[in-house]
Amino acid sequence: GLAALVLTWLHKLLPHSAVEQHCWSCVLLDCITCSMKIVSIAAVAVLLALNMPAVEAGIATVAIDFGSEWIKMGIVKPGTPMDIVLNRESKRKTANVVALRRGERTFGASALGTSVKYPKNGYRYLVELLGQKADSDVVKRYQQQFPEHTIEADPERGTVVFRLDESTSYTVEELVAMILEHVDELAAEYAEQVISSHIIVVPPYFDQAARRALLSAAELAGLNVLRLMSSSIATGLNYGVFRRKEFNTTEQHILFYDLGSTNTIATVGSFNLVKDKETKTKVPQFVVKGVGFDKTLGGFEWDQRLKVHMLKAFTEQFKGKLQGDPSVNARTLAKLLKEAQRVRGILSANTETYAQIEGLFEERDFKLRVTRDTLEELGEDLYLRVGEPVTTALRQADLTMENISHFIVIGGGVRMPKVQSILIELNNGQDLTKNLNGDETFAMGAAYEAAALSKAFRVKKFITKDLNLKNVAMHTTRMVESEDGQMVAKPINAIVFGLNSTFPTRKTMKLNITEDFDFEVLYGGETSDDGAVLSKHSVMGVANAFNNNNNATFKGVKVRFELDLSGLVNISRIEAQFEGPEAPEEDSMLKKIGDSIGLGSLFGDGKKAEATDDDAADESAEEPAAETSAESSADQGAEKPEDVDASTNANTTTTNTTADTNTTVNTTATNSTNSTKPAKPEKKKDRTVRVVLTADVESNDLQSLSGATYEAAKLRLKVLKEAEERKRRTEASLNTLESFVFATQDRLSQEEYEKVATEEERSAVQAKLSETSDWLEEDGWEAEYEALDSKLEALNTSMKDIQYRVNELRARPQAIADLNQTLNLTRGFMAHMKNATANVSADELPWYTVKEIEELEKLYNETLTWLTEKVAEQADAPLTATPVLKTSTLTNKNRKLSREMMYLVKKKPPVKPKKIKVPKNKTASANATKADGNTTTIDNTTTPTEEPVVEETPVEAPTKDADEADVKSSSSEEEKAAKLDDEL
Repeated sequence: GLAALVLTWLHKLLPHSAVEQHCWSCVLLDCITCSMKIVSIAAVAVLLALNMPAVEAGIATVAIDFGSEWIKMGIVKPGTPMDIVLNRESKRKTANVVALRRGERTFGASALGTSVKYPKNGYRYLVELLGQKADSDVVKRYQQQFPEHTIEADPERGTVVFRLDESTSYTVEELVAMILEHVDELAAEYAEQVISSHIIVVPPYFDQAARRALLSAAELAGLNVLRLMSSSIATGLNYGVFRRKEFNTTEQHILFYDLGSTNTIATVGSFNLVKDKETKTKVPQFVVKGVGFDKTLGGFEWDQRLKVHMLKAFTEQFKGKLQGDPSVNARTLAKLLKEAQRVRGILSANTETYAQIEGLFEERDFKLRVTRDTLEELGEDLYLRVGEPVTTALRQADLTMENISHFIVIGGGVRMPKVQSILIELNNGQDLTKNLNGDETFAMGAAYEAAALSKAFRVKKFITKDLNLKNVAMHTTRMVESEDGQMVAKPINAIVFGLNSTFPTRKTMKLNITEDFDFEVLYGGETSDDGAVLSKHSVMGVANAFNNNNNATFKGVKVRFELDLSGLVNISRIEAQFEGPEAPEEDSMLKKIGDSIGLGSLFGDGKKAEATDDDAADESAEEPAAETSAESSADQGAEKPEDVDASTNANTTTTNTTADTNTTVNTTATNSTNSTKPAKPEKKKDRTVRVVLTADVESNDLQSLSGATYEAAKLRLKVLKEAEERKRRTEASLNTLESFVFATQDRLSQEEYEKVATEEERSAVQAKLSETSDWLEEDGWEAEYEALDSKLEALNTSMKDIQYRVNELRARPQAIADLNQTLNLTRGFMAHMKNATANVSADELPWYTVKEIEELEKLYNETLTWLTEKVAEQADAPLTATPVLKTSTLTNKNRKLSREMMYLVKKKPPVKPKKIKVPKNKTASANATKADGNTTTIDNTTTPTEEPVVEETPVEAPTKDADEADVKSSSSEEEKAAKLDDEL
């Protein structure tokens, strides 16, 4: 009701034309009706809002650069446009590793330390294992690099499973979900609110299986993923959003080169201004033109070479002195890898350094001099591969280095001097551009996209188009009659999304098949008839739809494919389409009644035309999807769009109709002659009928976590999180209880506690402390937080009275001093009040009234008397008893007296009455009167002189808010106020 009243009031205040722009009924209905509609809708909205469950507020959005070795997060939150999330160690990047030991999980730096000390319990470099079968070459290579892990194949999905012990195993998705959940907590702590949405950055070469596996892990972690973004798009966004003014309609080509931890990616992209269809303005656009990559060329490969080199040197150094084999010792290999990574980083800036490891193997220390030349010799074959991604990217983009405006390098691997020299040579001897932060480029670029997609922030539009690196094709068969009259299967192959096409996009494939059929989606092939089978689809209902619409023309079966923002292939709709003549529509009963009484227009004349226009507008509003005949594409070997599918709803039958057109006679008066000309009848449009078809889908690629497998994984993660939370609370409770026992034992021997507590009280508390201490040593270290909190509460209760008396003993002197100070100030101020009142002249108003002076004096005397009595009583009372004079009472008395005094201190002086001078009347002018030709002069030359009249301005009684009035004081009154301030 309150909302309705407020909206009605606003509706009356607003210009009525502004309301009509949003409410079409104002054209036909009265304004009151329109207002009631607005009020009704608002009332319903308020009622719905009151019944909605409360949710925790949070609009911050995060972009996660999920790298192989490190994780960086860009965040956008209210008050912070774009920033990098700091972890609990105030670092801008977090190690991508999780360690599980003794039922506990650790992350980041702690997990990294565990991975070195207990290599079997630390899991890192998991990104490349997403979506991989257990028998793939990628997994075999991982097993060689980390032989300490036991890897098995999932019995149902065939994916990687890490065996931790006989009863515990985790899939790659579960381990990645643990890490994602942890970094989401870090982002929430940094933002001080719940993270509402996320974007995850992935390598552009990630296939369908890897992308779905990462999304499954994010779902397990409870993340709301807006999209997966390739590192190529993230880099282009980070470069372009800060250089909008540098772009124009001419394409500017930039080459981005990223040599990261485990891979190398070269991206050629173009920047230019294009006209936005929505805003009709020019906005910047980034299009990926070519991508080259090497999945195994990264800094980690140089680390592995250096690790092997140091292992050989250690073996030679202690040849004949070692009892075991260090090459099979997991802890030794982990230590060597850690030191190799440190040494490589130093050699990027220095020509030599020393590798040093204490207790590397069998308690033997290791030290080795390593030079930059040695590192370059170890990776001699790796340097030959540095330029290959650049060549591939340029070839895909059909460009040369002369077309490239800037060669920008990012990533930690490009810090190696020899890598830079190779790239400079590729760049025709020109210097490389290093104006992007190599560690944070992906996170910051994706953060901008996250803000744009979250709808909680308003950002300037920046169009991006990614590059499809895999062919997506469709394969099916259709029964046709051969030359000898037999029915044979004719193969139909067509490329849906070709190599190097941009996405997001969608396409509709049209098949001329009248029976139920099967088709396959192929992925990654060179042509339309090869590639891995991504999925198999069995379409049903075609024959029934054909039989039910035998009077209409069959237009084919249409399959709509989509390549979404995350680079995933989806089939959003399969339907059979027919076209036929419009069936006559029977008039409604209301229209028949209206026609019989001559009110046909009241019941729908013209409605048919309006509905047709609306339908046409709705259909044209949707973005069209390219439609290709699969058979023609197969026969001609190329995709050839035939028409446009712009239907808005696949679940309904759409009919486009027009009303029957009658002959219209136009009569024109010309030279008093009437002529008639019949109008041409409009051609009837055929109606389009769409029948939605169902399909059974069989995935031949990676099977996503679903059903019982997903629920089991979710439960395991929940159990781990609850156990960690219980452990954290138990540790906090144990520390609090131990600290309280030690601190209280020390306090009881202090002088203050001995004064306020009797010997019996101290002995009773000491006994409970000793009992709790013994319990902690025997059983307390195994107790849960509930038992620990109960013990702490019991000790607090036993110390409550003693601690209260100690607190009073400490705070009472200061509280008494504060009240005495207020009493002294009040006494001086009362003397000033009396002096100011006594010196007031008869024609002035007093600054303070007699009542005000008497009330303040009464309160002062009461407070002074009370304080004197209570101080005496407290002095006579023992300290071990409950205090007579409490600090809370002293504080309240002080506040009351201060409040009353400060009201009078801030009181403005009265306004001095203004004197208004009335000017003397001027001599009246002579009046001349003419009558019957005679002139009579009347001369009033004298008037009595009037004395000045003094008007007094009434003075209102001052109030407690009088200090807020804008009143000017005279100079004498200001002097009084200054004197009062000096006295106070």
